[in-house]
Amino acid sequence: MSKAVVVGDLNVGKTCLINRFCKDAFDRDYKATIGVDFEIERFELSGLPFSLQIWDTAGQEKFKCIASAYYRGAQVIVTVFDMTDILTLEHTKQWLMEALNENEPNSCFIFLVGTKRDLLSPDECQRTERDAVKMAAEMNAEFWSVSSKTGRKRAAVLLPCGRSGFRRLRPEGHGARLQNGADRRRRRSQSG
Repeated sequence: MSKAVVVGDLNVGKTCLINRFCKDAFDRDYKATIGVDFEIERFELSGLPFSLQIWDTAGQEKFKCIASAYYRGAQVIVTVFDMTDILTLEHTKQWLMEALNENEPNSCFIFLVGTKRDLLSPDECQRTERDAVKMAAEMNAEFWSVSSKTGRKRAAVLLPCGRSGFRRLRPEGHGARLQNGADRRRRRSQSG
């Protein structure tokens, strides 16, 4: 089992991102996470069962000290920002530093994820993505922009998290294929 922590400001869409990935669901009325919550997503890697714990941390300042204890032991850090609020992109560096402080140096794969892509015009999206790519380079992170509402690119972002966590637990050369249970079921139903 590998551990991914999802960090970022309040209301950037961390929980919606996780729910879209794990449950293929979007809830407009979701309430803010208090403290921490987590989901477990099961995968198949090179024919082996694999689980990814995805820790959803609160974005409120008052819960930071509680949430930071759950950053320890992460193989993957997912820093999330709201593409409609550029300040949340600027805050991702601080969130990343806090998560890295609880882990061994160079022990984590880092992802920068922009949410709420569906709320931007194509021009706005392009400008925000350009800024995010620069930030990702500074953070040594892989960047993805997604829409939890539409599900656009949902698997594209968290499947690499699973692969990255698996690589941290397995020596090089073991396991290159990853597919989540929902994708396996969908392929079976389409072929059968």
